[in-house]
Amino acid sequence: MKMGILKFAAVAFVTSLTLSLSGNVSVSAATIPSNIDAHNSVSSHVGDVASPTLSYLYVIDESHLMRVSSRGKDKGVTVYWYNNEYKTYGQKNVPKELPLFGGFHSDGTYYYLITGQENHGCDDETEVYRVTKYDKDWKRLGSVGLFGANTYEPFAAGSCDIVSMGDFLIVHTCHTMYSSDSTHHQANAVFEINTAAMNVTEMKTEVTNDYGYVSHSFNQYSVLNGDQLVSVDHGDAYPREIHMTRYMDDVTDGNFNNSTMLPATILSIPGATGDNNTGVTLGGLQNSDGTFLIAGTSAYKNDDSENAMDNERNVFVASIDSFSEHAEVNYITSYTSSNASNPFIVPINNNHYMLLWSTLSGIDNRNGKRGSNDKIYFQKLKADGDVDGRIYSAKAHLSDCEPVMFNNKLTWFTTDDNGKTTLYLLDPVTMKVKKKTPKTDKHGAFMAASISAGTIVGGQQIDMSSLFTVSDNISCYYIRDKAEKKAGRINKKGVFTAKGSNSEGKTVTVEAQVKEGSYYTSVSSCSIIVLEKPILSIPKRHTGAIGSVMDGNSYFTTTSTARQLPVKWESSKPSIADVDEETGRITIKGEGKTRITAYFGDTISGNTVKQKKVTASMRTFVSSN
Repeated sequence: MKMGILKFAAVAFVTSLTLSLSGNVSVSAATIPSNIDAHNSVSSHVGDVASPTLSYLYVIDESHLMRVSSRGKDKGVTVYWYNNEYKTYGQKNVPKELPLFGGFHSDGTYYYLITGQENHGCDDETEVYRVTKYDKDWKRLGSVGLFGANTYEPFAAGSCDIVSMGDFLIVHTCHTMYSSDSTHHQANAVFEINTAAMNVTEMKTEVTNDYGYVSHSFNQYSVLNGDQLVSVDHGDAYPREIHMTRYMDDVTDGNFNNSTMLPATILSIPGATGDNNTGVTLGGLQNSDGTFLIAGTSAYKNDDSENAMDNERNVFVASIDSFSEHAEVNYITSYTSSNASNPFIVPINNNHYMLLWSTLSGIDNRNGKRGSNDKIYFQKLKADGDVDGRIYSAKAHLSDCEPVMFNNKLTWFTTDDNGKTTLYLLDPVTMKVKKKTPKTDKHGAFMAASISAGTIVGGQQIDMSSLFTVSDNISCYYIRDKAEKKAGRINKKGVFTAKGSNSEGKTVTVEAQVKEGSYYTSVSSCSIIVLEKPILSIPKRHTGAIGSVMDGNSYFTTTSTARQLPVKWESSKPSIADVDEETGRITIKGEGKTRITAYFGDTISGNTVKQKKVTASMRTFVSSN
């Protein structure tokens, strides 16, 4: 979550909001803004306030990774696809439906974008939040909006976290509200969507005395505990604490907040009610088998008085079970001359978690953020939140992109001011970090073959174009694997020429691709087995009695375990040596020279294959026996 600078003026019930953001990046429509250290910035004296995440990674499967990046206010969203070699194999621009970006989410079947717009007229007919649903090709399927919703500005002075179960999606975010005393108070906002019907089933956007209401709420996280919603907010007034709410209702009924709520204090914050300077940040929430782990930073490690508010920030991990009212807080760092940045807490494997942060130096007056050094720190945690091993470090940067496990590596990315993307890969076993700069693979993601063209030998050709069950708009045919390219080649018209392969044969996958922008997308694929190029090694001189027989098939030098037999045999002089056209049985008829020819290839998959002709000359001598 990106931290900005806000100023709030305290009032009697809920403090008023006066936005004074700095450090925003102005970008062109085609540019992704820099996200380096965007999760990490700590705003001393002026409030520890989050903003929506603009950078996401989503694991499609074990070989494919998707990146979603918002290009800023009034700009669209750019989607990139990476393969398991971290090459970009696709890119698509998705229009932003409302000017303000809130977040991205996938329920495993569909993608969702949350957007919003300002409502400075406090008009109940103005759409302030919109949830848009897409399929996995980013085709728009529908949307649902919240209108009015007591919202002056959505996503203001906080973030947007999204969870889902079945056909229900819950958005935990924030807003400034309609004016009640010439000020627009800020608080959290929670609403639930039925994604099958695309309608709103419940929303909490009004000022209430319920435990789930937090004002101001500077950051928001949610998880599910079974079918129940658990949320955490960073409050500076009502209440002034890192606050957890456990909702007791089944979210799949469409009502996350229909009856009982259990509140819990994660971390109390000293100071005056409504003082925006809290000395605390909230970095993440995870559900570890019913134990909730909350990560953040706090200035109160050694002194819990208001005077400690400006002390050095240290990383903490709090743990709490499903029914406790207070959390156990464990400090991970002990900084006395530097500040820890807002940490990430993310799952890795074997019910373990990784905590990641950096350290921050003094205020950078150019953008109002604390500058960070080029080093990150990471600590493995057990399921109960206890540390597992020591703290490690590496030369790297964090961003607002929450790391995900991909290719057995904890993976995230940064973009710099020049638009350069760097992927970071943290191995949770070796605890080492590697950097990758994504290269472009214009031929897209691998598509496994759904059609088999059969078997041919080296030297044969087959027109594979008619084998593909797709339209005529194929841009090219493509063989992806380097080893497969050694076994055969395919031209622009779809004619495959087998070069031959090793003794075991080689399966070659040919992909039919359609060009989309600068990239190609596979729309169908077909496999063909390529065997060795056959060599007929009949003895050049053969002595035998009239009527003696030779098996022509036994004279091929191929050692392939998947041999293909000739479809036709012939002899240039049957009076010297006759050959059975079908079986290759050679019968000696007399003395002299002849040429034996074997033909490979007939029709496979309904297609005529260019025959491969293999010949051998032989001279026969008739023995007296």
